[in-house]
Amino acid sequence: MKNYKKLFLFTTCLLVGFLVMTCKSSDSQEIEKPAKDLGEGANCYIIPEEGKYSFVPLHVSGKPIENVRKVDWIWSTKVNESNEQKLLTNVSYENGRVCLTATGEKGNIVIAAFDENGKIVWVWHIWCTDTPKTMKYENGAVFMDRYLGAVSAEQADGKATWGLVWQWGRITPFFAGYDDTEWDVANAFTEARKWTILNPKYNLEWKFDAHSVSIEEAIAQPTVFFYDKKTCDWHNNIDLKLWGSVKTDYDPSPAGYHIPQTSQWEELKNLVPKKDLSGATYTFGNNEAWWAASGGGREFDSGCNIIGEGDIFVWSSTAEYVTDPFAGMKDFPVAYRLIYQLKSNFLYLKAMGNRSFAHTIRCVAD
Repeated sequence: MKNYKKLFLFTTCLLVGFLVMTCKSSDSQEIEKPAKDLGEGANCYIIPEEGKYSFVPLHVSGKPIENVRKVDWIWSTKVNESNEQKLLTNVSYENGRVCLTATGEKGNIVIAAFDENGKIVWVWHIWCTDTPKTMKYENGAVFMDRYLGAVSAEQADGKATWGLVWQWGRITPFFAGYDDTEWDVANAFTEARKWTILNPKYNLEWKFDAHSVSIEEAIAQPTVFFYDKKTCDWHNNIDLKLWGSVKTDYDPSPAGYHIPQTSQWEELKNLVPKKDLSGATYTFGNNEAWWAASGGGREFDSGCNIIGEGDIFVWSSTAEYVTDPFAGMKDFPVAYRLIYQLKSNFLYLKAMGNRSFAHTIRCVAD
């Protein structure tokens, strides 16, 4: 009989404990929702609505990200021009998981994993937007309906369709800005300082640095735009496989997507420019995709933004060594991008570019 009583008491305690952990209060009887698991390893996670989210810090390959001791936000786009970070109310690292609480506001925020010495060992782009749709193009490629980081895919929403920009091969996004206010190194990142918020707890600043670094150093300094005069690269060890036809650990796309090869956007020869130079449309069947003219991104040798008028610049994951006597190149490493200059109607589906340029990205489905 004593054993039955002990078993009854033990079972009762477990039941009470379960109720305490899952209920906010006995008065409201409101059951607290568990954090939504964001799934497999990626460098970008989409947050479509308010609520709690979490993920295990994994590389795209599934390998654990090591030496994580804490996680915190480091920079965010502004919400309604507020100088307070309003996208996430909680960022933490608990029981081997990165935990987030989203407000439901739209925008972009970058969070970082720190080691025991306070060094940044990895970063993630948290993309607070409605879940992007996809569109199948005539060649079979399935593209996302917006640029990476854009909070809208609708033409009428203007600059909300522009997105963020990346140096080729880096996981870290940069904010390009909206206006031509940056003309030399001295005023580079004026727009980023105007439209983003840096976490005051950390000694971070938007800046240009004229030397190349290792991947580890670049990750540790996510707000620094690097450039080497000799190689025109941010990376001190030339690597044309940081992005590729197979998704890599450095691909900034969310799960289920990757950066396209130039061969996947050949259908964009059928882009139709808007008369106001705000962008171009691609139509297949009854579907239409909007490609905003968000400018050239950031200049490779200064970090200054390139807004321009009616310009579309988009990175591919295609890169190779090129020999071109007319351009003075011999086995020179280049990456390729899409360039469409609407004003002159010049379209380049495979334009060479220095890897320290920062351009936008249009993801394609895996």
